[in-house]
Amino acid sequence: MKILQYAVTGGLVAITCGSEIMNVISKHLTKAIEVLVTNDPTMHAEVTAIRNACKALGTFDLSGCILYTSCYPCPMCMGACLWARFDAIYYGASAEQASALPKRTSGIIIAAEIGFDDKAFHDFLKNPKSDESRKLEHLSATDCLRPFKLWSTKVEKVQY
Repeated sequence: MKILQYAVTGGLVAITCGSEIMNVISKHLTKAIEVLVTNDPTMHAEVTAIRNACKALGTFDLSGCILYTSCYPCPMCMGACLWARFDAIYYGASAEQASALPKRTSGIIIAAEIGFDDKAFHDFLKNPKSDESRKLEHLSATDCLRPFKLWSTKVEKVQY
């Protein structure tokens, strides 16, 4: 249980399945380094930990597993956590607390300081509409449901 407490307070993401610790990833280092090095905005610690755990377990369904993280997940990571079907998600700081922190805390770089302040994304999801920084528009297309209809008629499929 000591490592799980450390995950929440030490800036880490940890995934456990039963008594086995599947993955521990540095949350802030992953955001700071992986996103910028790979030019992949999805390389957040939670998503990376989920990818690694799914690969290790050979499944996309992490039911029976628990995610521990130092801060409330950003909208993308929360979506991935929900799709992974964790039994529980435990987090330390809220998104508001993390955004309100001074730029430096004990020499540790926080996510907002290096441009990963996701408060605007949380706010957008509360009221999703176009604004000066992004356009969101529903386009009506006659064949947009075709892939879903094809999937629904498929006999041999894995339910997701």
